[in-house]
Amino acid sequence: VEAAFLGSLCGCVLGKPMGADTDSFGATSGSLLGAYFGPGFLDESWTEPFNDDIHTGLAWFFERSVSRLAKRMSKLPEIVLGSFDS
Repeated sequence: VEAAFLGSLCGCVLGKPMGADTDSFGATSGSLLGAYFGPGFLDESWTEPFNDDIHTGLAWFFERSVSRLAKRMSKLPEIVLGSFDS
């Protein structure tokens, strides 16, 4: 299963010509694949070095826990789609 994730991510990144926005493309690909496969998909050897800690330069963004941020982000589709039901 981890090989499927790596293969998908490598395929996405290699499919993009090397150039200006490769870092953004890689981050976006990883985000989409992570959202699709879910938090339990990767082996701990990939996630443990982060110690559930996130650093960002965004102003007024004070979340420091990757797991809490992921839980908040996982609720966004329901919130956004639910707003269309009103």
